Amino acid sequence: MTVRRPIQSWALPFEDFGAVLLPSDDGDQLALYALLEGDIVALVEPDGNGWKLSEVPPFARVAIYGRHPDRRLHFPEDPAGNAWRGRPALPLQDVRTDKINLVFDGDDKADLVRRRGQERRGNWDQDVLEGTFTDTHFFRTLEQHFNQHQAWDDIPSAASVPPDEREVIDQLYADIRDNGYRPQSERGGRDDDEIIAAIGRDGRYILLDGHKRLAIARLLGIETVPVWVGTRHPDWEGTRARIIAFAGGHEGRVYQRVEHPDLFDLQAHHFDDRLPVITQALEGYDVAGKKLVDVGCHWGQMTRAMEELGFDATGVEANPRSAQMSRVLRDATESRYEIWEGSIFDYPIEDTNVILGLNIFHHFLKRQETYDGLVGMLERSNPDLIIFAAHVYERRGPDFDNAYRNYRPDEFAEFIAQTSGLPNIELAGKSHDGRSLFKLSR
Repeated sequence: MTVRRPIQSWALPFEDFGAVLLPSDDGDQLALYALLEGDIVALVEPDGNGWKLSEVPPFARVAIYGRHPDRRLHFPEDPAGNAWRGRPALPLQDVRTDKINLVFDGDDKADLVRRRGQERRGNWDQDVLEGTFTDTHFFRTLEQHFNQHQAWDDIPSAASVPPDEREVIDQLYADIRDNGYRPQSERGGRDDDEIIAAIGRDGRYILLDGHKRLAIARLLGIETVPVWVGTRHPDWEGTRARIIAFAGGHEGRVYQRVEHPDLFDLQAHHFDDRLPVITQALEGYDVAGKKLVDVGCHWGQMTRAMEELGFDATGVEANPRSAQMSRVLRDATESRYEIWEGSIFDYPIEDTNVILGLNIFHHFLKRQETYDGLVGMLERSNPDLIIFAAHVYERRGPDFDNAYRNYRPDEFAEFIAQTSGLPNIELAGKSHDGRSLFKLSR
C-alpha cells in the first residue's frame, strides 16, 4: 500500500509516503510514514487538528529499508527538527578498535567529513597510508610514551606529536584510563570531536579524524569505540542495499547476525545464542593451529566467529551467491577465513580437526543421494570433534513427509557418531528455537 497525498499545511520537503504495520494491543495497525529530504524517515501521526512527525520504531525500520534499497535512510529521534536543520543526525556506531586500520592520506578529508554518512564516488578510498594505523609514527610514539613509560623528549619519533598537544594527550589518556571511553555527549565535548571514519568500497573503515582517541583506546585495550561515519563509497552502499533488500524479502531478517557495525542493526533468524554453547563445548580443546570446517556456512558469520576463537577456519557453501557474500563480509570485517564453494561431499575433509554443522546435516536425510553423500563424507573424515545442531523432529515440516531417512535428535547423534567413529555423545545445549546441539568426540 502506498499513499501519495501531500499534506499542504507542512512546509517540510516530503518526497514520498508509505505505510507499515506496527504492533499494538489491539493487533497490528497500519501506520503512515514519510520520506523527507535528506533520507530522513518519520511516522506521520495525528496531533489534535494537525499532524506530527515521530520516530520510527526499530522493529519497523528493516521493512522500510527493504522497500527503499536505493536510499540511505536515517531514523532520528526528532525527525521534524532534523528536517528543518537540513542535516540528519547520524547514529554513532560501536566499532572494534582493531578493525580501524586504514588511515586516510588524501587531500580532501574535510569533504569526506562533511558528507555525514552520504555517498561519494571516486577513488578516494584508495588514498590511504601504506601501513596500518599501528605502524604510524604517531601511534608508536604514544605506545612508547604510555606503555613503555618514556618521556616525550626521549622518544626519537616524538616530532610527530607537536609539543602543544602533548599535555592534551596526557590528560585525555588519564581521563579515558580512569573513567572509561565515553562519547563526547557525556564528556561535554562537541559531536564532531568523535572518532570519524569513512567506509571504503570493500566495507573497511578508514580513519579520518580522532587519531588521539583511537590510539589511546587501543593502548588501553578498549575493545570498541563510538564512531561517526563521514562518507560511504557507493560500491559499499550497493552491497549494503542488497543485504537490506534480502532482509526485506525474508520477514525483515537476515539468516545470521552480520558482525559489521554498518549492518548490525539488521535483525536475524539466528542470533549469537549458539556461540556460547559452542564455546563451552570447546573448553579444554587446544584450538591453536587446528582446522575447522563450517558446513553450509551461508554468509560465513559463524566461520568468522570460529576464526576469532583461534581456528584455521574454512566455510563450505554450495550456493554461489551466499559464498560470494561470505567473501564480501570477510573482507569488510578484516577477517581471514577461507571459503570453499561447492558441495561438502566433494570437499577434502580428511585432515579437518573439527567439523561444525549447524542446521545443515538433516537436509541430507531427505534423499538417498544426499544421505549416501553424508555417510561417505563422515566415513572419510577423521576429526577430533563434530559439533552439530539437529532439527526439531516435531516441527520438521512437510519436506520430511517423504524423506529417505529421518531421526529424532538423539537417534541422529548416534547415527553421526557411529558413522564418523566418534563414540562419545554429549548434549552441549539448545538454541533459542529448540534445536539440540551435540558434541561428538573420541
